[in-house]
Amino acid sequence: MVNLSFDANIWIGWPPSPQYSMNIGVLEGINQVMANLVERGFKGIVIGPWSAVENPKGKMEYGPFDSETYRKSLRAGVGSKVIKTDWYHAFNPTPKYYEATNLKPRYLPEKIENLGRKYFKEIVKAASDCGLNIYYLWLLDSKLEQPVPDNSQETADVFGRKMGWSCMNDPGLPEYMKGYLKDILDNYPEINGVILDSLGFASFEADEIFTCFCDVCRDKAESYGYNFSDLKLAALRFRSWLRDEKNIKQISENGISSIDYVAKIFSDKDFVDWLQFKFKSTNDIARSIHEVVQEVDPLLKLHIICMNPSFAPISGVDILNLKKYCDILTPKLYPTEDYWCWRHRLDSYVEFIRGGSGVDESTAIKFLSELFNLEWLSKYQSINELKSKVMPVEAFENEVKKLIDLFGDKSRIRPWIWLDYALTDEIKNVLKAVAGAGLKGAFFKRYSGATEEKLDMIQKEFGMKTEEKSHV
Repeated sequence: MVNLSFDANIWIGWPPSPQYSMNIGVLEGINQVMANLVERGFKGIVIGPWSAVENPKGKMEYGPFDSETYRKSLRAGVGSKVIKTDWYHAFNPTPKYYEATNLKPRYLPEKIENLGRKYFKEIVKAASDCGLNIYYLWLLDSKLEQPVPDNSQETADVFGRKMGWSCMNDPGLPEYMKGYLKDILDNYPEINGVILDSLGFASFEADEIFTCFCDVCRDKAESYGYNFSDLKLAALRFRSWLRDEKNIKQISENGISSIDYVAKIFSDKDFVDWLQFKFKSTNDIARSIHEVVQEVDPLLKLHIICMNPSFAPISGVDILNLKKYCDILTPKLYPTEDYWCWRHRLDSYVEFIRGGSGVDESTAIKFLSELFNLEWLSKYQSINELKSKVMPVEAFENEVKKLIDLFGDKSRIRPWIWLDYALTDEIKNVLKAVAGAGLKGAFFKRYSGATEEKLDMIQKEFGMKTEEKSHV
């Protein structure tokens, strides 16, 4: 029997291990994974267009996992075959769903696809038999080498350089996703909800915030009544403003009031139009996907993953209005040092600002703390210091407060919390901020990075206590 008031869910994915091959997955059998989650008090799992496939080399021993990242005992000595993951469809796409769509499913070699589906089905069945909710992670935009549909439009920056992402403004995307969702449910009717990953213009590197200026974005902007050339010029002016030493020092050394920010923004109509174009685009995508989900199955829950609120506007994400289009908002609370996290983003922004202005790191960091209203950030003097120290609980409390203020309904907020790579003390701070704000649940990423210590912390913080063990 599990006493659980917290809606805890976890992504079943591959471990991006710094020690082993990226494709080496969990050594536990699927049933043992599910039994462990039920015993721990989790309510659901997340799966996506990739899953576990049997390693053709058969059984391999990679334990014991005694690092900060991996569980010390559970993965070794279980005796199951090594499982890995790869990019592929979790089902054999049904041609009838894509006859009228411009975008088409992309296939991997048949051997990989078939192996993957075998284990995907086992995961779904095991989770369903345990009474776990099953959420399908639905890719919105992704790197082109990942399983985006064939013929996908590629993003471009303000200079016309290709950025390597699929553009969410591709007009063929809603119809393709409608067919794909029908296909998913035909194959896996056990699925309870879909998680849209990730809404917003790709902006994890500094130069990527100046997207997207591809052909389909031009067409969409013009359909809204904007002059696309004016939007480009506004983006270029903003780029120059971010690298102007006078602006940086004025803000970092003297600060600037909120009303001054507002006055600055509204003094440039084209800049306002550029931001509005981004907001309208993401809202239209969210609305269209919400309509697709409602049309295909009104009982499905739609979750939308977005950037954390401090960085959401620059990614074109309008958190205030997203509550119209999703059942649950799932913002990223990532303390980890990797492509999607705050440290990497801040490091990239500091490098970008300094490269154009010549200011020192501490000034650039102070500028960013003022620009994004990150008071905790102003305490750091260098990126190395930011990387070497545990991010304080204030950093996460700040984001959660912004989320609640913007979204309004904290009962519908389920943040993404990364477990792999993250320091234990930082995860404690994230959990403390989420629990302190009274949020009702969270999604954790991912199972393969969930050490016993981290799972114990989650259980303790949210009262996920086990009275007697459950078995599959």
